[in-house]
Amino acid sequence: MAPGHAVVIGGSIAGLTVARALSRHFAAVTVLERDHYPDGSAPRKGLPQAKFLHNLLPGGDEALESLFPGFRARHVANGAVEFGSEELRWLTSQGWVARFTNDRRTTASSRDLVDFSLRQMVATDPRITLRGGTEATGLAVDDEARAVIGVRVRGPVGPVGTIGTGGTGSTVGPGGTDERILPADLVVDAGGRGSRAHVWLTSLGYQVPAETRIDAGLVYASRVYRPRPGVRTDWKILVVSPRPDSPRYGAIFAIEGGRWMAALGGVGGVVPPTDDNGYLDFAAGLRAPDVHDALLQADPLTPVRRYRGTENRRRAWETMTRGPENFVVVGDAACAFNPEFGQGMSIAARTAVAIERDIATYLRRHRGPALTGLAARLQRSVARTAAPAWDMAVGEDLKFATTVGGARSTVVRLGQWYGDRVGRAAADDPAVAEAFLRVVGLVDPPTALLRPAIMLRALSAGRGSTAGASPAAADLAPVSGGRRPVPEA
Repeated sequence: MAPGHAVVIGGSIAGLTVARALSRHFAAVTVLERDHYPDGSAPRKGLPQAKFLHNLLPGGDEALESLFPGFRARHVANGAVEFGSEELRWLTSQGWVARFTNDRRTTASSRDLVDFSLRQMVATDPRITLRGGTEATGLAVDDEARAVIGVRVRGPVGPVGTIGTGGTGSTVGPGGTDERILPADLVVDAGGRGSRAHVWLTSLGYQVPAETRIDAGLVYASRVYRPRPGVRTDWKILVVSPRPDSPRYGAIFAIEGGRWMAALGGVGGVVPPTDDNGYLDFAAGLRAPDVHDALLQADPLTPVRRYRGTENRRRAWETMTRGPENFVVVGDAACAFNPEFGQGMSIAARTAVAIERDIATYLRRHRGPALTGLAARLQRSVARTAAPAWDMAVGEDLKFATTVGGARSTVVRLGQWYGDRVGRAAADDPAVAEAFLRVVGLVDPPTALLRPAIMLRALSAGRGSTAGASPAAADLAPVSGGRRPVPEA
């Protein structure tokens, strides 16, 4: 068991999952959340993007199940929609991904329901306390040791200098609001895109890495629908991706309550309208009619809401040569992605799995109360986990001439060229389609697409179909044993 107390700043998905990872090694973990947590799956004030489409990729689903055994069953019981690979219809820039069946299942739901299901699982962990209505205002640092020793907070943290586990992991009620210091042996900032970590460390005299931003200018607008009685589809997820000559994006996900969450977007100055007729007209301009045709068979339940904060942002915290001990930055505070690719929640969960593994390794090799070197080790793990998703997202965004930031280097262009080849092969070959979806779903690393059999098929692929109807359910290729075998070249 590591020294007693870890503090996590931010109670969203990144914060809750890393809290679970920490609770397996620390005696107590306190999660500080500025919002008051809502009852049930009601919206949370500090999470305005929850009104928009979110996607839990298969790799993220697996990570959550690893951290919280039984999460998927709990989430489905709460209303999440379970679906298989055969229920995905996706038009990539290179064609409709060939459809296949296997034993893999994942879930789709609103973001609010994901948060609620996670909070329920966290509440079963007696080492974790969720402190809603509590704001982190800065870090407490031991200058001599160059180490973070606590968090400055406002809100209900209990008596000054004390640490409680809350007994059942439930949210602690109202308390004092004066600023005070909550002691900690390790502090993790999961404060999202609004993190103040760079401000806090700069004010303490540390030199923080500059932020990299790559912005394709995606603007998207979401709306919840209910399909009309009698409407049946052979999909649970429907996606039409943009490409340089057709910069419109469209998607529909089945979510809890028999509803659909729709999202329409545009890249490089193409902005979806928010009025009823304009929204449907925009959908009609997608390069395939499927999304528009589906929306004509559904009734809107909410207004159209538009969102613009979609740039890729990364701060290379792992490169700090003289950073403080006992402080780690995770989630969107370290690396945030263009939400079109649905990577954020899944990378957060996978990061927590990596952190839990690295803490276990560290504690096997180190003895004593000090955690010297642990934070740096964990920060490198954060960067490694996010890197493949960052490369995929940025590589796609840099296909658009209007994208601001980033370099279209030879390596990037080569990756784009080969990725397009894989996309073409995935439009015709279910085996390549499965390999492709495992990579973009964060189950396998990108190097899985360099297997000889996949490379041979990719390099010999023709152009996929990029318009018209998607493959019918009757054309599904069965994959026995949960995984379609790919013969070696």
